[in-house]
Amino acid sequence: MFDFKARLEKTRAWMEGSHVDAIVLINTRNIYWLSGSAQASHLVITKGKDPALLVRRNIDLAREHSWFPREWIRPLGSTKDTIDAVLAGLPSHDGKGRVGMELNGLPASYYLSFVKGFGNGIQVENVSDAMRGLRMVKDVGELEKVAAAARVAEKTQDVVYDMIVNHFKPGTTERDIAAEMVHVAKQNRSEHYCIYDNNAFTNYNNFFIVTSGEALWKPSTFPIMSGAGFSPAIPYGPSDKVLKEGDMLVCDYGVLVDGYHADHARSYVINGVYPQYYKERYRNLKLAYERAIDAMVPGVKASDLFKIAETELARIGDPEPGVKIEKYFEGNGQYYQGFGHGIGLELDEPPFILKSVDTPLAPGMAISLEPKIMVPGWGAINFEDNFIIEAGKRKPTLLTRTRYLDA
Repeated sequence: MFDFKARLEKTRAWMEGSHVDAIVLINTRNIYWLSGSAQASHLVITKGKDPALLVRRNIDLAREHSWFPREWIRPLGSTKDTIDAVLAGLPSHDGKGRVGMELNGLPASYYLSFVKGFGNGIQVENVSDAMRGLRMVKDVGELEKVAAAARVAEKTQDVVYDMIVNHFKPGTTERDIAAEMVHVAKQNRSEHYCIYDNNAFTNYNNFFIVTSGEALWKPSTFPIMSGAGFSPAIPYGPSDKVLKEGDMLVCDYGVLVDGYHADHARSYVINGVYPQYYKERYRNLKLAYERAIDAMVPGVKASDLFKIAETELARIGDPEPGVKIEKYFEGNGQYYQGFGHGIGLELDEPPFILKSVDTPLAPGMAISLEPKIMVPGWGAINFEDNFIIEAGKRKPTLLTRTRYLDA
């Protein structure tokens, strides 16, 4: 299913082209991507020797899960074992070379320990972004996993649609909806956390955003539409707010199934009592979204997708006199976020769909596109779907098909 050997060859080719003599990986996502095991370990890849998977705890499970030959998998006693494996595999054999590590998330204590152990002849460089870049284009097995996760995301959103549109009960809270989402996702084998940020360790995070009222346009923590949360200690996610007729609601969540993510959002109005301008803004955002989807073909830059949607929204205009709705595309006029991102072993990974990112789309990329408008004093609308970029000039394959409102 997974082409692990091709991934290792791709990594070695990058090392050769970048003149990196060795890499030390501690991020479990990168280790799993290359070895097939996510056991706590260090993975050393050098130009001069076979890879070494140095396992901190359960070496038997690592050998069971990994495609690596038994001799490539060894116990890890301390960082000295990793340092010795690097030095032994350097092509120069004189203790000199360039070694890559995931510095974006590596604790300073780890970094200092490795630098001291390597000695003055080793130049340590950051390979965090390079490793994420190598994972951008997925193999067939990975795309199947993302598609399976998307099916779970769709089932979860279908339950929300039913609770809000078909069978809304007075007294329902944001927490009630979030609880049903988590229940359905878990019943379909999703973990109760997602993985994002290129952290050297796991950085597991819950990502069930259910939000309404002022929290739709007043950001708290990441992401910009984050929800109020239950308390200042965890200032994001669902709250105890009771939903009432006419309230706008956004449900944006990630699921994690067999190590791969899907990210899906829809917007609702309680009991179908639409606030002023809602129907028009809902339709207009969807039209701008569809223009961007039509442009998702190989070779188109990530920044182009953002600009296409923003430009189309401006062209359509806004039903409220004097409002330039494009000002509130992907933000509230003060704080902004991107139009989308890659999905895979992390919830948010390259390519990032930003105005400033010119990464071209390529066949085999899994992309989550998330258009939103956030109008202070009014509310917000947010959609999010997952796609696979196809070869040629074909439109992308849509993975999430939850219904839209009949707005």
